[in-house]
Amino acid sequence: MNRIISIIFATVFFLSANAQTTIYTNDMDYVLGDVKQAFIQDKITTQEQAQNLIKGLKNLGVNGIRVPIFAEGMDPNKPMFDYFYSLAVAEGFPIFANPAQSSGGQRIAIGILNGDLSSVKDDSEKTAVLINRIKDFAAEYSCKWINPFNEDGAPGGAWSASQMNLIYSSLKGQVNGAELIGPCAWGIPASTRVLEETTIADDITIAGTHNLGFNHENWDDFIAVAKAKNLPVWDSEVNHNDVYTTGSRLEVAVAAGVDGLVMYNIWNTIDLTTGAIGNSGKEHMAIYLKNMPALTPGSQIDGGDWVEKTSVVASAGSKINFAPMPESGTWSWSGPNDFTATTREISIDNIDANNTGEYVASYTSPEGDINHLVMTLALSCTNSPSLTSYYRIDKENWFTGTTLNLDEGSYLELGPQTSSTGSWIWSGPNGYTSGSRQITISDVNKTDEGVYTATFIDESGCGNSLEFDVSVNDTDVSFPDPDARYFIDCPEWNLRLGADGTNAFTTSTSATDYQVQWTVKESTNEGYYYIDCIGSVADPRIRTDRSDFADMTGRSSTGTQAKWSLTRNDDDTFFLSTTLDNTSMPRLQVNSAGEVRMVSTGLVDNTVKFTFTDIEKGRVGNESTVTAINETPVAVSELIFPGLLENSGAQFLPLNYVANVISYQLDIYTIQGQHIFTSNNMEIGWSPCQQRGLFLYRVSYSKSDGKLIRTSGKVYCNGF
Repeated sequence: MNRIISIIFATVFFLSANAQTTIYTNDMDYVLGDVKQAFIQDKITTQEQAQNLIKGLKNLGVNGIRVPIFAEGMDPNKPMFDYFYSLAVAEGFPIFANPAQSSGGQRIAIGILNGDLSSVKDDSEKTAVLINRIKDFAAEYSCKWINPFNEDGAPGGAWSASQMNLIYSSLKGQVNGAELIGPCAWGIPASTRVLEETTIADDITIAGTHNLGFNHENWDDFIAVAKAKNLPVWDSEVNHNDVYTTGSRLEVAVAAGVDGLVMYNIWNTIDLTTGAIGNSGKEHMAIYLKNMPALTPGSQIDGGDWVEKTSVVASAGSKINFAPMPESGTWSWSGPNDFTATTREISIDNIDANNTGEYVASYTSPEGDINHLVMTLALSCTNSPSLTSYYRIDKENWFTGTTLNLDEGSYLELGPQTSSTGSWIWSGPNGYTSGSRQITISDVNKTDEGVYTATFIDESGCGNSLEFDVSVNDTDVSFPDPDARYFIDCPEWNLRLGADGTNAFTTSTSATDYQVQWTVKESTNEGYYYIDCIGSVADPRIRTDRSDFADMTGRSSTGTQAKWSLTRNDDDTFFLSTTLDNTSMPRLQVNSAGEVRMVSTGLVDNTVKFTFTDIEKGRVGNESTVTAINETPVAVSELIFPGLLENSGAQFLPLNYVANVISYQLDIYTIQGQHIFTSNNMEIGWSPCQQRGLFLYRVSYSKSDGKLIRTSGKVYCNGF
């Protein structure tokens, strides 16, 4: 296994060094796996966990690792960190180190890991402490990259510009051969200021910034400043959490064209008992890897028929063969009882309890693309554990059974039970895996259909399995869904609408990248919508320029130029028009040259007709009930909610009445995602009392005609 993975890394670095191709999207140079919190929180406590963490990082396909630098004497478990570091270096991972926690440089300077901060600004002694600690760390742990800061802010905050200049210039060439990265501030605006107001660009080789403020529209500014100084750009702390449905920080960084990524806390997606990757990690991989080869499981018992199952329960003494596909490429295996192999097909003869558990197969294609799957083996015994199937839908009653049919948007829980003690292993569609007894699939859609296999292995190695066959009905959905992403196509020319941060354009309908993914969200005028492109990072919002052009602008543009009506036609196409704006050409068109233009509403031919396709649920209008939006006001058929609560006595309730509502749920969350309120009665709302700030709401309700409506948004509370 180690030899094969070393070849992968050597290939990635060789190609990267020669500015050719890598296994990463956009041919990014580096994608680093972040393990800082694993050691800050002392979560790696055994050598086996450290070894499996390394296995997992290989399975993730990253080509570097980020580790923490602690203040002197503050490392919670230095022996385990040292062991992990030695494994990482032996496997060929380049190391990036920067301070633990937010305000990390400041914490090192005052000698703490957690707790309250004290001033370091223009303090020469504290400056020297930070410089010396970084030098000492580099002397003990050889790194490829080091940054003395982590979320330490812009000049004039915790540190002055002159301090920043001194710290970086003092470390350049003095950290055991490591290159310097900087500044890695909390948000893009602060990092841009550091590059503009200091001289650290003379000392660093990579310009890195976090984007924790979701300042998507500022990426172009930071990249322009960095490129002017001949510096590659990294998002230095990124994940796939799309808090505001404007695109996750990972998606937007990739769309912005960064040269590298540090995948924040991705160690959390690794099973520390096997090195297998969980579903969240696979979602990340699907974005930062160019390609994840499809793998097909294959298993055989005692020379019988080959079956495409990831779970095998067989009698003691049996011979088990595992042979996943494809045949081309290279394979490596790890499994119970220190099992390893470097062939595609493996055999386990005369199985007993020592052979039971998970076998992780890691695959590398001839092109260097990677993926892995997990095969499970358990013993069939006379006293094998008895399993009882349980499931429930939408948090209602639990039922027994293994054949389930449910609607799109449902909340599904599968929770089998046994009286025995042991471990659970799940497999399912799209590479789904889990090590929990009870699993949850929220907001179910058609891609979640398939067989979910739960295998239980007790402490003696005896096992049993259950298969849940899940089918999903197409459900009528309202349009537009503020949480959905759409492709917008002009069928007349078979072209798809996209945007590149500057201009709207058209491309082939086979394109699926972020530059052709759009959100449609209600504006401040009922029946009119803002239409934003996920991949048009600097200027995501399309609007009329009040001539015959459509242009792209920032999300701060909320006037009538950017408010679109969606008028449905009989053929499930839509006219898109800015009819509220004082312009003679409010209607969107794709002309015969494939150009995006604005024309008069008098034009009603096919060049001004567009379709919307939900990227998860399919084309709007196909087996869906669409909420039509006319160019003139229509009767309100959906609940409307306020965006502002003016005083502490106000309640967050629907502003209107809609007939025939038979079920209703309102949920309120803090902006950090903490759930704080639920109501199932339209007349019982949320009272924020003295709370002040921005909150999130989600509402779902169904009507007697069977229509299920979901909506979400933000409300600001004055708190007075």
